[in-house]
Amino acid sequence: MPESKTTPGQAQRLEFDVEGMHCASCVNRIEGALQGVPGVSSAAVNLATGRATIEGVELDPQALEEAIGEAGYEAHGRAGDGSGDRDRLARLTLDVSGMHCASCVSSIEGALLGLHGVAVMSVREGLEFGTEVLSDSAPLHGLVAAMLAVSPSQSA
Repeated sequence: MPESKTTPGQAQRLEFDVEGMHCASCVNRIEGALQGVPGVSSAAVNLATGRATIEGVELDPQALEEAIGEAGYEAHGRAGDGSGDRDRLARLTLDVSGMHCASCVSSIEGALLGLHGVAVMSVREGLEFGTEVLSDSAPLHGLVAAMLAVSPSQSA
């Protein structure tokens, strides 16, 4: 969780990775929840990157994370300085062809989350289907093999 390192009354900017978003309605729900937290002057959620950026004064990182959680999503603070567990994980984004429905997304998620070393992953539908994986040790060939194993078209 990001720590507040500012003096009282000084403007702050905090970022969170948000998991579980699937559409613009999810974005609106999270932004609304964040706007209700004391000190927040603006909240912007990006569906494509899975990131919430909050600006305000005297922000409480725990309250922001709880607001996202109460809206039905999972939030992880971004320290950005390498001190957080997520900052030490390698981020890999793969473009995946052949996914057409929620069942395809679920199959890919299940296959990748079962791999040793995969800490967090999300499959995003949108302009192109993409899979984002945070891992400390899962090799690329293992990720591709897992996706191919559940792919009806056998192409990733």
